[in-house]
Amino acid sequence: MITGGPIGGYSHQARKAEIKKAHNETITEVLVPETAEDTPIIQFGRAEHLGPKSSHNDALVITALLANYEVGRIFIDSGSSTDVLFGDAHDQIQLGDISLEEVNTILYDFAGEVVHPRCLISLP
Repeated sequence: MITGGPIGGYSHQARKAEIKKAHNETITEVLVPETAEDTPIIQFGRAEHLGPKSSHNDALVITALLANYEVGRIFIDSGSSTDVLFGDAHDQIQLGDISLEEVNTILYDFAGEVVHPRCLISLP
């Protein structure tokens, strides 16, 4: 299901500008609200400042509970506009065909190849 557009923009030029902006970004000050006394302290050293910086659009790999089933190795890419659940993961959750809706669109995989999704699913 297409849920939005790419954060960097639709054009090649817009995405290129976003990358350039990320390379030139520096963190100068972080404001901490007074209500943050009970929260754990997270510190970053010089090693974390090396390399290109992003606009807080870094990808994450998580484990989540979907429809009362623990699904691991979920790739969260905030620059992506598509949420994907692979067929074998759907089969393991055992929701059956009742949660599937036909969809008529194309997607592109991480290598740029065309992928034809089988269906759209709405999970609780």
